[in-house]
Order: sequence, then structure tokens, then C-alpha cells
Amino acid sequence: MTVNEFWARLGINAAIVVVGVFVALALQIGPIGLVFSAVGVIGALWTVARAVTQTRRMNAAVAAKRQSTSS
Repeated sequence: MTVNEFWARLGINAAIVVVGVFVALALQIGPIGLVFSAVGVIGALWTVARAVTQTRRMNAAVAAKRQSTSS
């Protein structure tokens, strides 16, 4: 995932959380709003976890490449 894709996914998930809070508070539809908010938070956490995993894999690949060229 690119940096722009990362921020776009976080932005979408933040919008989902805001919609969930709005639905829960302003429209007085609590359970549906809470589901929206939970989905947004879970999506944001998933995005961060994927980015961390991808960064670790890329760093490991770069380190392996450096090690193979220096030997």
C-alpha cells in the first residue's frame, strides 16, 4: 500500500466513525451508530496493522538485499 492509500483508508475509516457517532447521537439510533463506529475503528486498526506488516517485510527485504550484495 502506498502512503497516499494509507492516508485515504484512514480518512475513510475516520469518516465512518464520524457517521456512526452522528447516527448514534443525533438520530438516536444507538445500536446502528455503534456498529458504524466499531467498523470504522476496526478498519483503522486493520489499516495500521497492514501498514506495519508491509513496512517490516520491506525492511527485511532491503536488509537481505544489502547483505547479499555485501557478501
